[in-house]
Amino acid sequence: MAAETAYRDPTADVTSRVADLLGRMTLAEKLAQLGSYWSHEILDHEVFDEAKASELIGLGIGQITRVAGATNLGQRGAAELANQIQRFALENTGSASR
Repeated sequence: MAAETAYRDPTADVTSRVADLLGRMTLAEKLAQLGSYWSHEILDHEVFDEAKASELIGLGIGQITRVAGATNLGQRGAAELANQIQRFALENTGSASR
């Protein structure tokens, strides 16, 4: 596996993967992992708002809390929102997007 994606290598040991990822992260990205936002803070009328998400969690995030509890979404809607948030974080935040 290429060095630029070593932390994503599922065959590598956890210690190596963690060390690789932490070595790539800036201090700001590491600090962002200590934070959290309520799910409604990245929504616009119960719909995921990519602009709000970019502004609030662009460097990463420790957690988005109460995806179902802070919205009026049903089970399916909450699950779909959680998937959108996870996809956004994976593809658009901090070291994860590099």
